[in-house]
This record gives sequence, structure tokens and C-alpha cells, in this order.
Amino acid sequence: MKTIVVFLGILVHVPQHHSDVEVYGGWSVSLPCHVPGLPKDTKVVWSRFGFNPSTVHQHLDFAETRFQNNLYSGRTSMSADALVSGDLSLTLRAPHLSDSGVYTCTYSYQNIRRQIVVRLQVSELFPFRPLFLLVVVLVLVLVVALAVAVASGLAVSFWQRILTVSWVEVKEEEFFVKLPCVFRAPLPVDVTVEWSRCAPEPMKVHEYRNHSHYAATQDTFYFNRTKMEKDPLRTGDFSLTLRDPCYRDSGTYICTVHKNRDILMQKVVRLQVKVADEVVDVGETAKCFTLPFKTRGNLPADATVEWTRTKPQPMVVHVHENGQDQPDRQDECYHGQTEMIRDPLQSKDLSVTIKNSGYRDRGTYVCTVLKDGDILAQKVVEHRLASSVAKVEVDDWAKTVKLPWQITANLPQDATVKWTRQNVSMFPINVHVFENGRDQNETQDLAYTGRTNMRKDPLRTGDLGLTLINPTHADSGSYLGSVCKDGDVLWDRLVYVKARRHF
Repeated sequence: MKTIVVFLGILVHVPQHHSDVEVYGGWSVSLPCHVPGLPKDTKVVWSRFGFNPSTVHQHLDFAETRFQNNLYSGRTSMSADALVSGDLSLTLRAPHLSDSGVYTCTYSYQNIRRQIVVRLQVSELFPFRPLFLLVVVLVLVLVVALAVAVASGLAVSFWQRILTVSWVEVKEEEFFVKLPCVFRAPLPVDVTVEWSRCAPEPMKVHEYRNHSHYAATQDTFYFNRTKMEKDPLRTGDFSLTLRDPCYRDSGTYICTVHKNRDILMQKVVRLQVKVADEVVDVGETAKCFTLPFKTRGNLPADATVEWTRTKPQPMVVHVHENGQDQPDRQDECYHGQTEMIRDPLQSKDLSVTIKNSGYRDRGTYVCTVLKDGDILAQKVVEHRLASSVAKVEVDDWAKTVKLPWQITANLPQDATVKWTRQNVSMFPINVHVFENGRDQNETQDLAYTGRTNMRKDPLRTGDLGLTLINPTHADSGSYLGSVCKDGDVLWDRLVYVKARRHF
């Protein structure tokens, strides 16, 4: 996911995705989406999470015409030759605070449907244009000179409106998170404090007025999850505590203190709830593995759960929609190989189990929960093939010793099996190589010539063990077995050999 932050007059591309872009002059912002090589009949729709209708922009006309949200009328555009150039980026004119949110670029053709998500964060850090800001500052200085008492309150209010943005980051497994908002200047006793969320979906979060907290006015998504100080007007601490933060809580929050709708102060808080990436190490004898994802957030029953693999090549692994699995949506190699628990959205356990696993299943997986093209939850899981270690002891009078290695997974028949010695010198030396269906004896080191053999057809049988003939104390050390294909190591195993001397 890409994150774009826009301050009034400034565009910043946050460097969490390997690039920094800074543009001055915030008259428009570009939401990036680049997909080369698309067919001419590709349908492209930009939508926004939490809006109805959710359509922000659609490229050209096609049968499934969607109504554009009125908030974006006349403010969006795409390149006329987007499908030719592959640049599906959306230009949004006059970005403002309420434009903050999650945008999805959906492109589809034939039976293929893909999405790219961009998070836009617009922050009115300076609520005035630079020239007007200068004028206001001069006026404030004049007011201070004429009436210090009155001006001090005005100045405090002014600077509070400038310094209004805080960034808060928390992991989903934390029990609570605090959104800070402190105001030390005196306030009337009959003010109202409202916490609201403006992006990605507008919601009433918490309300305090008449010395009471009003739960009835808040959105049900936050029911029994928010808390403020008992007497915030006395302490000046209007911070909000949010219990059990989840991915869906990420967004832009505004604390507004007003009297009779006259705003006395505001503060903007950016909350990012991170779902920790996870690594799953799968052993060479495992016949299945599970990609875990348990979330705290309440998810709508009509949401869609999509497990995809992004590396080494993109694939759809599993789709759960309309209360049931959708095998026709997954890639062919995963047909009948995946399984989720019943009612995953209700149980909040979105884990998927992949059966009959093998080398092809390694890579990066992403689970995304969507509704109307908007992301409600997401997690990245890295699947790795775990390296195994074995220790072998042998007497130096033994005729042979076997370095064991058995793999139950299906192996590619065009792979290469290589055994190397690791601790003899700075560089490993070849002990034995099996490639193109035969042993490559000419590639092994002279010290092992005529002293090694493997079982016939090791890639089919899965027995990749190496037999070492007439072992001696000099053979003691570390041996690394590896299965390689196209320069990529699919499996490996380390074996420590200790040859005991007898006198």
C-alpha cells in the first residue's frame, strides 16, 4: 500500500515505500497506479472506502456505468491514453481535509480483476494561504500591542489552530491507544467536546457536553470502546482513549471544542493501526501449512476475504464471498488445496490452510478484507521453507556414512541437487552435483572423486541423501545440501559430520 500525505501547499510521499517525493503547490494531487500491458477493453474504476456511492472516477464509458459521488464532480481526471501508457493514476484537484481516506483503483478484463490501494492523507496543517497567514500574523501583533489581555487568548487560539496535527501509531494487538488533545487556556464551562472521524469513513466517535459523556450519539462501531477524562474542562485534557484498536480504526480523527457551534479549538490526530507482518517457516516434511490472520475488528458479514500471493508471481489463493468460498476465483494450482474455517468474518479468524504444499508455495501472501472495493483489514504473511539441520557421527573405520535428507513435497524434475562442504576453506567446495537427470562427477572436488553417490532418480523419490564412501577424520565438518531451480534455492539442509578416530 502506498501512503500520500498532503499538507496545504505541500505534497509529501512518505518514504515507507522506497521513495520520497515533495511537491510544492497543493492545487492537485496524483494517486499513483501504474499497470502496463492492459487490453483496450479494460474497465478502470477509482472508488473510496466508506462512501455511497463509492465511485470517485471511472475511465471512459462502459456497460457497467457507475454514479460518481457528487463530492468529486468536476475534480477528478485520468490520462486519455491511460490503457496505452499503463498510467491509471488519478488526479484529484483542490485536495482538502475531508478527502483523506483509502482509494482503490480496480481494473478488470475478461475474468481477471485486480486492485491497487492508495491511502491519501490531507492535513490542513496551516489553515490559511501563506499571504493571508502573514496578514493575520501582523494583525495579531497589532492586537497584542493594543490589548494584551484580549490578544493573549486570541494568540493562543491561533497557535492552537496551527499546531493541530499529531501522528499516533499502534499495533493491533495492543489493548488501547490514546489520541492526544490537550488545551491549557481557560474555556467556558458549557462547551461541547466532539471526537469525530473524517476519513476513511465519517463517524461520530465520542461526545462530551453538560459534564456528561453521551454514548447514544456515537457510531455503533465505537460503542463501549471510547473513554475521556472524567472532568476534561478542569484538566484541559480532552484526549480520547480507544480500546482494542484494529486495522479499521486507522484514519483521521478531529477533536473539536465548540460553543453554540462556534469553534474554540480543534486538533487533528492521524491514527495508524498496524497489523504486524508475520513469517511462517514450513519444514521440508510438512504436507500443509497455515497462513495466520486473527483480527479484533468487527467485520461486516457481506465483506469479501481475498488471500493472494504477490511473490514470486501474483496469484489468487483463496476467496471467501457471500458467506462461502469461491473456488472459481482462485488460480488453478490452488483448486482443492485451500481451506478456511466456517464463518471466518464472524469468528474474526481469517487464516487459510494450504494443503499438499511444496516449493511452489513459498513467497509473500496478503490477506485483504474488502467491501465495495474498500479495505477493512489487511495482513502480510511471508512463507519460507525452513532449513533443517542434522548431525551424523561415524567411526573412521566405517565403509560408508549417509548424510540423510528426505523431502515428501513434490519437487520439480528439472531442479539441481548440490552438496557442498562448508568449512574447508573460505569458499565452499563441490562434493556432489545431480543435474539434468544424472550425476555431474566432473564438477566435484578431487578429494571426493569416486567417493560419493546418491540414490537413482532422487527428485522423484524425494531421497536427496548423500552417501560418503570410506569416511576419515578429515571428512568431519559441515555439509550443505540444496535444491535449486533457475538460480533460486527451493530447499536446503545442513548436516554436521563427525568422524571419530580409533587408535
